[in-house]
Amino acid sequence: MSDFLFERLAAADDTPAVIHSDSVTTHRQLWQRMQEFEHQLRGTIEPGAVVSFDGDYSTDAIAAFLALLRLRAIIVPL
Repeated sequence: MSDFLFERLAAADDTPAVIHSDSVTTHRQLWQRMQEFEHQLRGTIEPGAVVSFDGDYSTDAIAAFLALLRLRAIIVPL
């Protein structure tokens, strides 16, 4: 299922994806931010690694969560 999610996100346009406080993030911006997090975490987080996650509803928290999901980490929300 996550592959479908990432395929859709990669093909997304500039429609709003995240509205948090006074900022609006498009699907394209969310995809780019997720890729940045994924690049930073690759090699550190191996598939199957258990990662605790404490985040809010901000774009960065959502992008980081998606990056962990894409890296096939086991995410434990706090």
